[in-house]
Amino acid sequence: MDNNGKVDDIKDKKGRYAFSMLFFAALVCSTFYLLLKDCDFNDIANAVKNAEYKYLILSVVMALVYVFGEGQCLSIIIKSLKGKANRLLCLTYGCIDFYFCAVTPSATGGQPVAAYYMSKDGVSVATSTIALLLNTIHYKLVLIVLGFFVAVFKSSYLFGDFWFTFMFVFGVVANILTVVVCLTAVFSKSLLDKIVGKVVNLLVRLKIVRNRRKVLIKYERQFKDYRSSAEYIKNNPAVNIKVFLVCLVQRVALFSIAYFVYKSFETGGGATFFDLLAIQAAVAMAVDSLPLPGGVGAAEAFTAELFTMIYGSGIVATATLLTRGISYYFCLLISGIFFVVNHLRHIKIGKGRG
Repeated sequence: MDNNGKVDDIKDKKGRYAFSMLFFAALVCSTFYLLLKDCDFNDIANAVKNAEYKYLILSVVMALVYVFGEGQCLSIIIKSLKGKANRLLCLTYGCIDFYFCAVTPSATGGQPVAAYYMSKDGVSVATSTIALLLNTIHYKLVLIVLGFFVAVFKSSYLFGDFWFTFMFVFGVVANILTVVVCLTAVFSKSLLDKIVGKVVNLLVRLKIVRNRRKVLIKYERQFKDYRSSAEYIKNNPAVNIKVFLVCLVQRVALFSIAYFVYKSFETGGGATFFDLLAIQAAVAMAVDSLPLPGGVGAAEAFTAELFTMIYGSGIVATATLLTRGISYYFCLLISGIFFVVNHLRHIKIGKGRG
């Protein structure tokens, strides 16, 4: 690709991210308008004022556990692949991944941007690819496990609304298919080769691809290092176990925020930790496959709907605001700060080299 092509590609990507940010901002504004339009702001302010802050502080701590856990997962994988990245850099890559997943439709922006900054720090493409892919696999595996926990032990939360039930089931199926495809890409060279070969043959018949051999050679070149990394991971199951357990702690910490918010209000209700965990897991599964940045809008709507089973109608809006505010928007803020600091760091490095 010539310099003009590279410039056009960069401009195109910047344009897409700018549109995603505007779309995300519009979604957030619309969501909070619909959530708050029938609320009394004095009631919300009094509810927050009278809350027990020790539980809200615990909620914030759980959010930080979630954010820092993302970096720990990447650190485990990268170190197992002999990659060069300290824990702070891994935390930064995790925050970048989360931030761009959160603000782009269908969470499509996270991995490419994280891989870009990893390469600028000297992490090989093969290592960054396998690290981000394996992290995604375990992230979704944990969500599937928690989804089945909800379906088996807390199914009463799934059948109040047809569309929520439909989206939950759709989320389960979509996540299982995603994991199967990812595992195929990582662990089955022969099956992946067959799939790629059939896809290329189809593209040739459709006149989309003209030179079949050239495409297959390019594919082999791109996946050579990737496969060697995947082979190493496959032969080291301890790495997968560690990453899965860290992801499990991450998810449980994130979903427990709803419980600590609940405890802060002293409603006197009988909801348990597992009730609130189940609601958050169910909502996460239902919105995970939606083409919305961070599930914004749908997540708040489903959370408010299920929270009526816990809180009644009194402080549902306040509980939803605090729960989503800490579990999503606070994590987004922290991740955004890491991204900006890292970007400024690379600008400084670039000027130093110039």
